[in-house]
Amino acid sequence: TLSDAIAAAKEGDVIQVQAGTYRERLILSRSVTLQAWPPGADVTISWVTDRPYESVVLSTGPEVCLRGVKLRHSSPSVANNYAVFMQGGSLRLEAHMSPICPPKGGLQECDISSATGSGIGSEGGRLSVRKCSMHDCKRHGIAMFGDLEGSEGAMELLLVEECSISGNELNGLLLADNAHLVLRQARISRNGGYGVYVKDGRADIDGNTFARNGRGPWFASDSADVDLFALSKSNAQTG
Repeated sequence: TLSDAIAAAKEGDVIQVQAGTYRERLILSRSVTLQAWPPGADVTISWVTDRPYESVVLSTGPEVCLRGVKLRHSSPSVANNYAVFMQGGSLRLEAHMSPICPPKGGLQECDISSATGSGIGSEGGRLSVRKCSMHDCKRHGIAMFGDLEGSEGAMELLLVEECSISGNELNGLLLADNAHLVLRQARISRNGGYGVYVKDGRADIDGNTFARNGRGPWFASDSADVDLFALSKSNAQTG
């Protein structure tokens, strides 16, 4: 199983995953990379359970990377309901392409959806999402919170680049608890709430396309550090 491979992995190991559907929950507490292999392989990791508070992936490791995999999720709970849940540390989700063995049609992105909650959730740490798709989630595409335990000197950063965030029932992205969002060259569309909702914290949003979000492209509360004038000038709105 993937869990066995993760348990046997050493710090910094790369776990190459062949095509298939893996019905298991992954706990990533060490620095490992999990990637579809060869690039373009159709790898789906699915966790459907009646137990609450169980994500497909729980990441707490200092340097964790998921590359080119599909993640599917269902777990009933009111809080902490995410396909991917990061609690501190550093997590990268990214597309996969090898110059030696490129997948057909170009990049093989991470593709994330939750039938019961949000696609990605984080509490503290550094989260990087590049060339990925978060779609058709019951709640938000991505929900980023600062360190809820208030660790001194912690830097809570969410970097989202060249992603698609679409068809989620609430907001495309939710930012709260003084986290910092950098959003670039993404397409945020057809979400039921706002494309981006900044409750507080800081958001740098540039070069994105917003389309047909139910409540509008973005919202920032008075306590948020967002330049709304610059935001409106540097992002496109269609539909």
